[in-house]
Amino acid sequence: MTEFVSWEDYLKFAQAVRYAQRYIRTPQTEAFLEAVRCSAKKRLLIMNVGWNHIWRAQLGSGTREIEQDGRTFHEPSAYGQMRMKPRKAVGREGRVNPKGISCFYGATTRETVMAEVRPWMGSLISVGRFKVLRDARMVDCSKYHSESPWSLLFDVPLGKTPSAEDIEKAVWTHIDKAFSQPVTENDDAPAYVPTQILAEVFKAEGYDGIAYKSTLTDDGYNLAFFDPVIVSQLHGELYETKRVRFTFSENALDQYFINDQGDAVRNVIVSVRPIPKGEGKGKGERKKK
Repeated sequence: MTEFVSWEDYLKFAQAVRYAQRYIRTPQTEAFLEAVRCSAKKRLLIMNVGWNHIWRAQLGSGTREIEQDGRTFHEPSAYGQMRMKPRKAVGREGRVNPKGISCFYGATTRETVMAEVRPWMGSLISVGRFKVLRDARMVDCSKYHSESPWSLLFDVPLGKTPSAEDIEKAVWTHIDKAFSQPVTENDDAPAYVPTQILAEVFKAEGYDGIAYKSTLTDDGYNLAFFDPVIVSQLHGELYETKRVRFTFSENALDQYFINDQGDAVRNVIVSVRPIPKGEGKGKGERKKK
């Protein structure tokens, strides 16, 4: 079995395919992908035929005519079946698919898919519920989502070499977090490349899709099916966004000030030293004789 070399393997792979060699890959990149192929077998998740906890959301709505008292009214309606599934060969770029290759993105809860479309106050959201038409073999990229890939550095005793199992866990922690990073319209295009390549590796190995943790809800999981025909819609619904709430860190992660010359300056720790004897005593204290 091919093993990963270092806990940094995913980071080196991502850097290489984003900014160095993407289509004609280096031997190091190919070795990394081979290790991913082998270790992905431990991540198999089966969604049985008929499983119907699959939701998909689209911002916006259609319209429907209502006859009342001899008059015709137009009211908002949930998008129909054709609009709720991705169109073939015109897929937008995403975390799993390159532009032009369709992929079905959904989630395990209604709340998760509605949060993933980034609604604003008062916006309408069309939501559909789907089921799988056959057993779906998924790669579970949610296992280490809540863990830190850096913990390996602290868990391994100083001077000791991490085990192959520890390195594999660290690499897959990086992979799990890469898939769960929120996708926005302003994402730099190269940011998608590493996860798109991994998705193609999984697809070539015969998997039907990927499951990964959502960062927008506590209990939701995102689902990406490589072939949209594997799912069928059961019903559609229309919702209105009533409230959008954000929570921010209590303290700033970075801070700068503008000096008299108009330059941005930051407070920087320039030295760390022990407190000299005698300093730090409270006022009113007297030195013992």
